[in-house]
Amino acid sequence: MNNDKWSEKELEDTLRRMPPVKDKQTKDELFHAVKQRADKEAPKRKASKTWFFPAMASAAALLLIVLMIPSFMNTGMFSSSDEPAPADNGGTDTFDTAVNNEVSEENNTPSVQNNEENTENTNTVTPDTDGSESTGPEETAENEGGNESGNENENESGIENEDQNENQDPANSDVNESDNNLNNDPADNTEEAPEEDDYFAASDEGYSVEEEGNLFVTAAMLEEEEIYYVIPEPADEMSREEAVVYALQESDPTSGSYFEALEEAVFNGGSANELTLRFAEENQLASLSSAEYYFMEEVLQETLALYQVSEVNFEAGEEELMIGQSGESEVDLSTLNRGYYPLSSGEGLVSAGAAGEPMTSGTGDPLSFDETLTQMEEVSGQDWYEAAVPETVDIEDVRYEGETAYVFYSAEETSEESFETFKEAVQLTAKYFTLDTVQLVNEEEKEVTLLPVQLP
Repeated sequence: MNNDKWSEKELEDTLRRMPPVKDKQTKDELFHAVKQRADKEAPKRKASKTWFFPAMASAAALLLIVLMIPSFMNTGMFSSSDEPAPADNGGTDTFDTAVNNEVSEENNTPSVQNNEENTENTNTVTPDTDGSESTGPEETAENEGGNESGNENENESGIENEDQNENQDPANSDVNESDNNLNNDPADNTEEAPEEDDYFAASDEGYSVEEEGNLFVTAAMLEEEEIYYVIPEPADEMSREEAVVYALQESDPTSGSYFEALEEAVFNGGSANELTLRFAEENQLASLSSAEYYFMEEVLQETLALYQVSEVNFEAGEEELMIGQSGESEVDLSTLNRGYYPLSSGEGLVSAGAAGEPMTSGTGDPLSFDETLTQMEEVSGQDWYEAAVPETVDIEDVRYEGETAYVFYSAEETSEESFETFKEAVQLTAKYFTLDTVQLVNEEEKEVTLLPVQLP
């Protein structure tokens, strides 16, 4: 019979006629045999490598950090400075001599050859305009025989130093930082000062040195304007206290010369921010009219603010002295002033505060010392006072060494009177900053003028 023609019924009948199949294995033995065969023939799965992807992610992160570090270092994100913030003079810089200045500029020129060779251990320090120090490649010779990681560090250091040198301009002393500090903040000291202040000695560098005397001021009023101006006075070895007493008695705005009863001026606790004026027990200050009180405030402002006095207390016989109709025993002063301008009449100088000249930058910060000198080169359309810097004088640069400011200038034919007024204006302006000395340096004529600033 052909299998292809079997019907379903014939297939069933054939299966019924076949003898039964008997298996001697029990159910458990049969299950065990099937399980063993299944385990033997089942495909084995390879264990996945769970460490591969985390390792790749870590390597990628490490590579990213290595690539980002030079960028952060070049932008200053890892830089730090222990130096205090610059004072009102804006920043610090150094100037030893004209010769040293030229050498400093040569040292600041980027040297690609030095960075490529790295054969010597160099530690060159050059002044930046903001008072910080820029260092050259360090100890590169010791790393020549190092491993690959050491070579990468040397290359990154070389790139960083090249970027710093390219951004550095030692000839530019303009300070762009905001002047956010108080007037009496200490100035930066980025380098040890020379042993002598007059290190422009003619015997050393061919400079002639002239030292001016110190100044304080008395005050007088323009009758038609009711504006107080100051008259520079030679200190003649006077202390601050003696100068204050003399200035107030000479500038007495009261009708009865009431300041003749002033006996003593005391800077409290050695601080220049608070001053006590002690009068004799018998005085007439309590009877001041409102106009006299106003004029007295103006005199105190113009004569005392340059000592950084912000508060004046009045005493008589160890007790508080009430002044005028206000019944107050103290007067507050502003310590902000930026510059002086000569009166057209030649009588004296008017402060920028009294004249209404700009004293702050566009951002509202007080002008730095060099910015103030720039402002003093012109006036805002007034005819009763003039620019403090003569037209024949050109201020080329201002630099700082500790608490000394160096004003580099060139001058054509200038009258002695105009130049004397210029020196007085610069000297008095410096008293509103933490400066001890101003040196006017004329490199073309090899002349240096020392202007002392603070009274002892």
